[in-house]
Amino acid sequence: MTTEALVRVIRDFKPHVMTTYDESGGYPHPDHIMCHTVSMSAFATAGDRGSYTHAGPPWQPLKIYYNQTLTKARIMAYHDAMEAAGLESPYGEWISRWQERGERTITTKIECADYFGVRDQALLAHATQVDPEGTWFKVPLSMQMQIWPTEDFEAAVSFVPIEPLESDLFAGLGTPEQAAAMATSGDLHIAYDGRKEAFSHPPAMNDQDSHCYPEATCPGSRFTDRARTPRLHALARRGLPRLNAGTATQRRAWLSPNRAHRIPLHRQA
Repeated sequence: MTTEALVRVIRDFKPHVMTTYDESGGYPHPDHIMCHTVSMSAFATAGDRGSYTHAGPPWQPLKIYYNQTLTKARIMAYHDAMEAAGLESPYGEWISRWQERGERTITTKIECADYFGVRDQALLAHATQVDPEGTWFKVPLSMQMQIWPTEDFEAAVSFVPIEPLESDLFAGLGTPEQAAAMATSGDLHIAYDGRKEAFSHPPAMNDQDSHCYPEATCPGSRFTDRARTPRLHALARRGLPRLNAGTATQRRAWLSPNRAHRIPLHRQA
């Protein structure tokens, strides 16, 4: 997936809101980091009339959020609840290897416990990566619904103000017609910027770990491929790749947390 390909999808589907991984990929998984990079680049470019003119009329999504499922607070809540119920927690070893990367800013909590079953079925459909008997499914669904009944998000960039602890990803956008008018106005200013500096060198992992491929690191993983581990480590430690979303200077200005509070124009190099 390239910036141009995702811009094409955005302009066709016309989303008001996007979600993606944070700058560390949730943890230093190279595929997740690439997903973050492409998503942020496309978000910055989709509304620019001068970029990818062949990919459809410009459309600027109004918010982009980071999915924050693997927070330490959530994992610890599940771990403590399992032990209190006399059940073996699947997270003990994982917690013992947890490497601190700073606290995330959870801006949005969506109450959706009634849909956790549907969520799990969607995850199980990712058959080559997810073991139905794996860790992701060890915590009873009823316990998850009681202990942590929300899906959590971190606002990254928004063209409307972010109120403290939102309960709706579309908060502040008004009616669909009002949101569409903003998305095509061509004159938007960033109202909230929660981006953080990416790791220049993601935290090192143990030799026996890998980025979600061996089960030791990603307990829900179905298959292992230890032969790929050195290459995955090398990819993750090179930092974020630069994509085709304007000149190198423009891309650095957009991806840096120290940028002017107006979205820059990103023309094809």
